[in-house]
Amino acid sequence: MAVSQFDITGIGNAIVDFLLQTDDEFLKRHDMPKGAMSLIDADTATRLTEAMQGGHSASGGSAANSCAVAAALGARVAFLGKVAKDEMGEVFRREIAGVGVHYATPALEAPVPTARCLILVTPDGQRTMNTYLGAGGEFALHDIDETIIAASKVTYLEGYLFDPPAAQSAFIEAARMARAAGQEVALSLSDAFCVDRHREGFKRLIAEGVDILFANETEICSLYEVNSFEEAATRAALDVKIAVLTRSEQGSLILRGEESVLIPAEEVALVDSTGAGDAYAAGFLTAYTRGEGLEAAGKLGTKAAALAIARIGAARRRMSCGRWSVELAAAGAGPGGVPRRGAERGGGWRLLPDLPGFAVRRAGPARGEHHLHHRALPRPGHHRLDRTAHGRGAAGLSLRTLFTVSVIGGAIGAILLLATPVSVFTHLVPWLIAFATIVFIWGSFFRKPRSEDEAPPISPRMGVVMQFIIAIYGGYFGGGIGILMMAALTAVGLAVRHAGATKNVLAGVVNVAAVVIFLVESKQNWLLVGVLAITAIIGGQVGVLILRHVPEKVLRVVVSLIGIALTIGMFLKA
Repeated sequence: MAVSQFDITGIGNAIVDFLLQTDDEFLKRHDMPKGAMSLIDADTATRLTEAMQGGHSASGGSAANSCAVAAALGARVAFLGKVAKDEMGEVFRREIAGVGVHYATPALEAPVPTARCLILVTPDGQRTMNTYLGAGGEFALHDIDETIIAASKVTYLEGYLFDPPAAQSAFIEAARMARAAGQEVALSLSDAFCVDRHREGFKRLIAEGVDILFANETEICSLYEVNSFEEAATRAALDVKIAVLTRSEQGSLILRGEESVLIPAEEVALVDSTGAGDAYAAGFLTAYTRGEGLEAAGKLGTKAAALAIARIGAARRRMSCGRWSVELAAAGAGPGGVPRRGAERGGGWRLLPDLPGFAVRRAGPARGEHHLHHRALPRPGHHRLDRTAHGRGAAGLSLRTLFTVSVIGGAIGAILLLATPVSVFTHLVPWLIAFATIVFIWGSFFRKPRSEDEAPPISPRMGVVMQFIIAIYGGYFGGGIGILMMAALTAVGLAVRHAGATKNVLAGVVNVAAVVIFLVESKQNWLLVGVLAITAIIGGQVGVLILRHVPEKVLRVVVSLIGIALTIGMFLKA
C-alpha cells in the first residue's frame, strides 16, 4: 500500500490574481467587455495593473485555488506550477506557502513575467477578467517532482494547463508516476473551449490514467459529443472510477460504477463567483482523501463553493484554516468540515468579520445593492463565466435594441414575402434552400467559434445592421437563421454561451413578428395551417427524442444530406 505524505497535489497554472471592486465606467474606459475573460499581452497587463489602484493581489489559478482551499480545510497539500523569478512570482510563492501548501517548483529563469489575472468585480457580482499567461505556460516535464507525486493520495490536474504541448507531456507523465506508485489521478476539464481544442487528448489521458473526473454538464457533453447529459454521464461512469458532474441549479451528480449520488444545490448570497468551482473540487477531494463517502464529499464540496461565493476572491484565499472550519460548521458541517446528516439548510452563509485590508462587500439589500443569489455548484476551474443560458446584449449593444430591430426586420420580411408573386417565389425557393444548406454545412463543419479571449471583430452598430438584415431574411424565409444569428452575435462580442440563448429569443421574436403579419392577411387556408402546426409540433418532439439518442455529428451529416437532396430536387423541378 502506498505511503502518502500529501493528500492532494495540484498541477496547474500559477497565476497572481489582482482584484479590484469597481464600476461599469472603469470597464468602458478600458474597453473591457463586461463579464468576459480576455487574454492580454505583457504591456497591457502592466498598464492595467497600474490603473487598478486600491486593488489587492492574491495567488490564484484553478488548481492553485483548489489547493489553497483544501489546505485551509485541513488537507495536506502540494502544488506544482511555474512562476518567474520576479516580484509577482514571489507574491505567489509567499501566499500559497502562507496558506499551508507545499510549493517548491523552481522559478523560470527566462525573461518571461509571472502570469497574472486582473479581475474587476462590479457591484452586481460579475467578474471581468484579463489574463496574461506568462511563465505559467512554460510548465514542462522537468518540473514534475516524482517524489511528491508518488507521495500524494490524489494528483489533481487542471485542464487549462493542457494547451501547451510541453504541459500535456507533463500531465501524461504525472499520471503515469501516480499510477505506478499506487495513487489516484483527478482531472478537471476546466472549460468547454479546452475540451473542444483537446478532446482526443483528454480522452487519451482519461483512458490511460484518470480515476476522478470533474466536469460540468456542457463540458461532459462536449467531451463525448452528445446532447444528452444522461448519455454523457453514463459514458463517463464507464471511463473513470468516479465522475463528479455539476449541473448548476440541479446540483451535482457523482457516479462510481453502479452507485449514483445526487447532491442538491444550495442558495447563497452572491458576492464574487471567482474560483467557486475550485472550492467545490477542494471540498470534494478533502473529504474523499479522508476516507469519507461520496455523499459527504459532494456536500463538503457544495458548502465550500457556497462559502467561496460569499466572499471576494482575495479574502477567501487568505482565510485561515480556523475561519474555514468555523464557517463550515456554522453552515451545518460536522467535525473536520464534513457535513452532518440532517443539517439545517435554511438561510445563507453567516459571514465572519472581514479580513483587514480587504473591502469585502456583503451581498444583500442593506446597502442599496441587489439581493443576488447564486446556486453554489459552479464547475471546477478559474477563468470562466457562469454558463446559465440567459439572453443578453453585448458591450454597447443592448438586448432591447436587438429585440426592436428583430421585430421590425421580421415584419418587413413577412411583408416582402406576401408581396412576392407566386411565380417569382417558386424560382427563389431552390436558391433559398441552397443558401440555408450552405449556411448549415458551414456552421456545422467549418465555422470556428470565437473564443472569449478574442476581441470582437465588428462594432455594435454593424451588429445592429447585421441583425436587421438577418431578421428580414428570417421573416421572408428563415432557413439557417440560427447559425447566421450565432455568427453575428459572437462577432459583436457576445460570449458563445449567451449568444445561444439570445439567438433563441431573437429567432422567436422574428417568427412572432412574421406570424402577426400573416394573421392580418385574410387569404389563409386555416385548415392547412392547423394541420401543418400540429405536424410541426409532433415532428419537433420526435426530433428532440432523436437528438437525445443520436450523436450530434451524425445528425449534422444527415441534415446536410437532406438539404443537398432538397436543393438538387428543387432545382430540377424548377
